[in-house]
Order: sequence, then C-alpha cells, then structure tokens
Amino acid sequence: MNYSPICIFIYNRKEKVISLLNSLFLCEEFKHSPIYIFSDGAKNNDSIDTVNVNETRAISKSMLRDYDVKYFIRDENLGLARSICYGVTEVLKSSDRVVVFEDDLIVDKSILTFFNHFLTELKDFSNVFQISGHLFFDTNKVIGPSNFYMPLTNSWGWATWADSWNKFDYNYLMDKKIKLNRKQTFKFNLNDSYNFNKILSRQYSDRVNSWAILWYLTVFINNGLVLYPNRTLVLNKGLDGTGTNTFLEEYQLDFSNIEVLLKTPELMNSENDSSKKVMEFMKKYISKNIFQKVLFKLKNYK
Repeated sequence: MNYSPICIFIYNRKEKVISLLNSLFLCEEFKHSPIYIFSDGAKNNDSIDTVNVNETRAISKSMLRDYDVKYFIRDENLGLARSICYGVTEVLKSSDRVVVFEDDLIVDKSILTFFNHFLTELKDFSNVFQISGHLFFDTNKVIGPSNFYMPLTNSWGWATWADSWNKFDYNYLMDKKIKLNRKQTFKFNLNDSYNFNKILSRQYSDRVNSWAILWYLTVFINNGLVLYPNRTLVLNKGLDGTGTNTFLEEYQLDFSNIEVLLKTPELMNSENDSSKKVMEFMKKYISKNIFQKVLFKLKNYK
C-alpha cells in the first residue's frame, strides 16, 4: 500500500489533540505513515496562550514518540488559514498526495484505508480535486448507501493530490477578489442550496478567516469534484455547542458499523442523481443550521 503523508495542524487545545491522536492510533495504516505536525505560535505574546501551546506540543511529542514525525514549530501566530496553506504546500513539495486533519477532529478507524485507496484509484482523474472523510448527514436517509461525488469541498478531514493543490493560490485569490456573475453564483451556491457566495464575500471583507472557501472557489472554477464516503469517517468536536439546532438534533452523526465502501461511483460529474439529492436536502434542512456553526468557527478562529 502507498501510505500517504499525514498533516496534522495543532494549536493550543491539548484535549482535542489527545482525542484526535487516540482515534488515529486505531487506524492500522497510521503507524506506517509519515506524519507532519504543524504547530502555530501563541497569539500576541499571551502568557496563558503560550502555556497552552507549549503543553499541546509536549503532549503531541509524547504521544508520537515512537512514530515517524517531522515537526514544524512556529514562534509567531500565523493563523489557521495560512498555517494550512503553508503546511499542505510544504508536504506536497516532496509527495504527490496528502491527508489533512485539524486538531478538533475524531476519525473512524477506516479513514486511512478509505483515503489511501482512493488517492491511488483516482489519481489520474484530473477533475477529482479532493476526497472528503466527513459527512453532515446520513446517506441512508438522503441518497442510499453509496459513495458519491459533489462539487462541494469539505475541510473536516480530507485528502488531495499535488496536481490539484497546485491550482490553489490563496494570495492570488485574496488579491483578485473574484466576483461571480449571477449564473456562476447560482452554481457556486449549489443551485441555491446554501449561500456560499456570502461566506466568500465575508472572506474578502476580512469578516471571516477561511482558507476553505477559497479552496472551494478553486475547485469550482476548475469544474472539480469531491468524493464523499457512504458514511461519515470524521466527527468534528470543535463547534460551539450552545443554542438549539434542529438539524444537529435530528442528523447529528456518530460512527456506525456500516462497512466503508471502496467502490468508485460511476457518474463522475456534478449532475449525478446523488449530488442533486444532497443539494435538495441541503436546501430543505441546512440553510439556517450547520453552516452557521461552521461560519461561527471561522469567525472565531483567527
């Protein structure tokens, strides 16, 4: 098996890092994989933040002492968006593929099997830009038990190839401030399923700090697709838990015993039936729920 390099981005939350690493230890491929830890610096010489950052680094080094790990330690605070852009680019200088995790995730034991399989299976399909490990709904309730393609990217546990990532230029997109026309906006918003263009506008006005919306824009401009699994392989434990959220109450997922499928979907385009059903689901259930929580996270993780 081709064991893909794994990027892990950590900051100041040692409990989150412990949970992520413990979940990765259950993945058979993890012990064979090259691991890259990117640790951002504390904010504005904040003494409490400095203590938390140092404790998080110490925990990760202790837990990974028997693994093949390269550390990238920063004294200054680069911020999540630029940290990820730098880290993924750095690893892809010497590899043709990469797996990426942030520190507030917990992963299923099958996730590296899924990523490594499809990073090899789909490497020659230039229109597939990303493999996602996360789902925000139960496929059995929406499309049935199958892997599927969507034009939408996902930043909660994902993988990509150097050829795809090299089309992404964060600084260029920030400088250019690309404006989509009405037809493009409709498609960018997944046929009016959710207003992603609003997040893009907030990114350009510095009201959020999201590399992910610009990565989605890159995939969109290039008519790219993302492969999703038949069930979620990632849980995000970093979202704010306050308030009532009917979407999360009904559709909050956990890992299941359903077999992870390694079958490639047949229709490799954004007009497939599964993609259409997901868009309809998003428009009906999600517009005022989960992506607001995602936006909350982006606004508060500078």
